[in-house]
Amino acid sequence: MDIGKFSKITTISIDTLRYYDKIKLLIPAKANSRRMYTEEDVEKALIIIKLKKLDFSLDEIKAFFELEKNIEQCEDINGESVKDIEICLKMIELKYRAIERQEEELRIVKTALNKMIIKTNSLIQNR
Repeated sequence: MDIGKFSKITTISIDTLRYYDKIKLLIPAKANSRRMYTEEDVEKALIIIKLKKLDFSLDEIKAFFELEKNIEQCEDINGESVKDIEICLKMIELKYRAIERQEEELRIVKTALNKMIIKTNSLIQNR
């Protein structure tokens, strides 16, 4: 699909998609000098959106995808690659723990909001 359709499907602006291509985060196929995206690109774009919402930087997102690729090609790992993978793994583990803390904070807020809803409904029903 072309960049316009891809932009509409993913809600990522065309300028941002061009930037992602430039920094090699989301690289579409090229057909007659036009960017052409696949369903796999849609999936990757949706993951990028979710990771950004979780405060991953673009460099961290790139590292995430590079780690994923290296894991899939693990037989090609050398000593230097292992160091890079370990660095990426530590970054992902830190993000994972941060997300766990956010989940706990959200659970607390959700519980408080639920109590407010119950009290408010009770107040309304007792009038």
